[in-house]
Amino acid sequence: MRTGAKPGDVIVVTGDLGRAGHAAKLLEQPTALRSDALTELLRPYPRIAEGLFLAESGAVTSCMDLSDGLGVSLAQLASMTRLSYQIEFDALPLYRGLTALPPAVAKDVALYYGGDYELLATVRADAIGWLLERWPATAPRGQRLTVIGKVAASGGNVLITKTGKEPLLGKGWEHFRSSAIR
Repeated sequence: MRTGAKPGDVIVVTGDLGRAGHAAKLLEQPTALRSDALTELLRPYPRIAEGLFLAESGAVTSCMDLSDGLGVSLAQLASMTRLSYQIEFDALPLYRGLTALPPAVAKDVALYYGGDYELLATVRADAIGWLLERWPATAPRGQRLTVIGKVAASGGNVLITKTGKEPLLGKGWEHFRSSAIR
């Protein structure tokens, strides 16, 4: 369910963020390796085994996929739970290819582009250590599970950076808009 998060829960994400957005940015370049970029965009790897593990763990309080982007997914959770989701930018597992992009573009892609099909979950604070110890070391394609933040009772969705806090916008992929990212 998406509505089970409680204040104090820990926020985790599978895999890395920004892979699909990076591929889309590559396709904008005339010298891009189109086949590699298209593979990333058109052949996402569904996190079925990871989702089953999280569901069966008993530690997860809510979960959803990130196909539309981190920002919009957290906005959806916040609207359902009326809680605040606080994300540490430096904790985000960014796709390695993002280092080739200007920092502001890389940040926007990681937070708002979507298409990564990773899982976002909230975990009881008293169970996070247990969950991380049992996360399959041989998860398909070596997917990691990363703690990226925490759930709070109030304060809106926030991105915590080295320079302070900023609102985490509720934007991402919108399927029925002429311009994909809003």
